[in-house]
Amino acid sequence: MIQTRDDLRHYLAEDRRVNLGNLNRSQMIKARMKDIGGYSAWRFLKALRHLEYYINNSRRSPINKLLCGYWRLRYTRLTKRYRLEIPPFTTGYGLRISHLSCGGVVFSNCTVGNYLDLRQFTTIGNKGDNRHEEQPVLGDHVFLGCGVSIIGNVHIGDHATIGAGSVVVKDIPAYAIAVGNPCRVIGSNAPAQ
Repeated sequence: MIQTRDDLRHYLAEDRRVNLGNLNRSQMIKARMKDIGGYSAWRFLKALRHLEYYINNSRRSPINKLLCGYWRLRYTRLTKRYRLEIPPFTTGYGLRISHLSCGGVVFSNCTVGNYLDLRQFTTIGNKGDNRHEEQPVLGDHVFLGCGVSIIGNVHIGDHATIGAGSVVVKDIPAYAIAVGNPCRVIGSNAPAQ
């Protein structure tokens, strides 16, 4: 959770690093002009992280309330432009969104760890409209392929890889490679000891 300016700087630095790498200023301008996917994702995440910071600090001063409104407007516009539904306070730092121009990423009432790597047409949420229903929990360094759906009270362990088109309705252990509908574990990517 982003509480301080240092937290905000850390989240922004990690989001920028995973989406853009080490681009210098002139390369950033070229990426912006071409609207490359990594730049678009960085732009969206920048608005999301600032919104999280100013929501947490909007009571401190009238200026923060004003800035909260500004970043909420930017976040809302970019959400509609890129067809994303990632609410504040659901993801950790280092979120990488690939193929953003296709859109279709929906997060609803979930908890996501750091360094999530996801593709287009991804859905993560609970089974019904009940917001108090148990939610999916994803660990750190999880990779989600294109078209993955994670529904219900599901726990996905750290360093798990979920293949494209999978429908996850049961827990996936750490370091697992899982595919299919319904999703099942087919291997492991655990480091050799």
